[in-house]
Amino acid sequence: MRKLHRLNEPMIDGENNPITFDVAYAIHGDELVESIAAIKNRHGPHVYFLPLSGMSGGAGIFQKHSPDNGTIVGLHLAPVANPRVSRTPSPAIEKTALDEIIIDADNQRIIAGAAITLNQLNQTLAYEVGSQFKVLGADLTSYTYAQTGASFMTGGMGPQRRYFSDSVKQIALHNGETIITVDGDSLPGYAGTYGWTGIVSAVNCEYYALPKTEIAFAIPVNGSPQSLARLLTHLSPYAFFKTEHGEVINANANANANANHNLIFGLEHITTEAMEPMFAKNAENEVTRRAQQLKLKCQAAQADGLVFVNGYSNQSVDEFLLLLVDDQQAEQPTIAGIDLEHTEIFSDPELMRSVREAIPFAARTQRPHGEHIFKGHTDANIRLNPAKVTQAMTALWQANQQYVDSIKKHFASNPAVRGQILVYGHLNPYGVDPHNRLTFASDDKQAFDTACAFTHEQQNLFTRTLREICDATDSILIGGEKGAGSEHELYAAFGAPENAPAALAAKFKQQQTLIQNTAKMFNWRAFQPYI
Repeated sequence: MRKLHRLNEPMIDGENNPITFDVAYAIHGDELVESIAAIKNRHGPHVYFLPLSGMSGGAGIFQKHSPDNGTIVGLHLAPVANPRVSRTPSPAIEKTALDEIIIDADNQRIIAGAAITLNQLNQTLAYEVGSQFKVLGADLTSYTYAQTGASFMTGGMGPQRRYFSDSVKQIALHNGETIITVDGDSLPGYAGTYGWTGIVSAVNCEYYALPKTEIAFAIPVNGSPQSLARLLTHLSPYAFFKTEHGEVINANANANANANHNLIFGLEHITTEAMEPMFAKNAENEVTRRAQQLKLKCQAAQADGLVFVNGYSNQSVDEFLLLLVDDQQAEQPTIAGIDLEHTEIFSDPELMRSVREAIPFAARTQRPHGEHIFKGHTDANIRLNPAKVTQAMTALWQANQQYVDSIKKHFASNPAVRGQILVYGHLNPYGVDPHNRLTFASDDKQAFDTACAFTHEQQNLFTRTLREICDATDSILIGGEKGAGSEHELYAAFGAPENAPAALAAKFKQQQTLIQNTAKMFNWRAFQPYI
């Protein structure tokens, strides 16, 4: 029998919640098939697998219940510092090891084992093919440790507001007995199902060339519906793109080559209030210092938050900013009415990413004190109609303010509940998603249950309002950032999956069929109404 690598240390997810299992094993390299066979042989017929890739809530660890009998076995696809890299035309994906990367340059594809991180995926492309080549949608906030297989199975999104799974054209999947390949029309049904349909062992991704210069800056902005709508309307011509001849280009550009290569990939909104959990840690480092400087910029601009802007261009960041100026002849130039002097340029985009992600990380990993604890956030992505960005964003943010104000009012009137709601999220018009991080605790069970019921009711109301906005503006409710882990809550808000927008309802039906036909060792964690 193959020697199994047992893990003994306790594990937590991305929100500091403990992960529950009976035993866990690390799986390395080409060991997946034999290791699963050895685990089933050791623990008997009633074994239930729990994916542990990345050790985060976004890696498919959601647990609503435990099976009545049997052994819950954690499967941790062990990360690798130095992936094995090779070049092969049209390789067989089912033979790809967990720690292996294969470049198929003839078809502009990269095949990666499930233990490969998104960062390793793009870094390998940069080294082997060229620094301008990327896999779209691989910009998850957790890209430094998020693994390819888990990212496919969570439906994860980063600032681009594109699912990583949209770049995946084929997967190798362990179905409990052997490895099969999945592609074509069947593939979307597996994406975002959290390992309820099997364990991904490898992915085959398309990659594309981006403009040569990465742009990174932050703009202070007031969080009023009018201010945010004006900024998004101003920036949206750069935020929609298409792929053509192996390149990513501006979908709204004309034949002008420079215009074709001016792109905005990410618009991340952070309120100054949402910065406080990070400042409360009193950490002395470059990230915290830069965040403090940004807060001062907001104060100078009399703004209550800021928007981090990430993009690509063949021009310099200064030239790119000049494109965005309202009136280039003005004595005091502005961008969407915001003084250009308040804009903070990051010469190092990685530093901006670190600042941008440290703020929500601190918010979601807070440890509230109380016998009963709730942690969560809203998660519904709206793809705005490019022709109606102002109308859609104004209505969307008015609805968001009403939701946030109702939660704050409830906490203020119920002293037995200690709660907060922090506003931050994604403003890319390709997928606007205000996260509204919600955290509360209480030692009073009745007060806690009342708060849970109230916040759930308000979130459902918010979701239904978003649908109404989509109907009124020809925008699209594209689903949750966390795949089925988010979308089952959207279906609850609509009353049933069949009441959801047509594309979401069809997505659910395909996923449900696959999940219900999957072995119990995988689908035991599936939420209602999927199972």
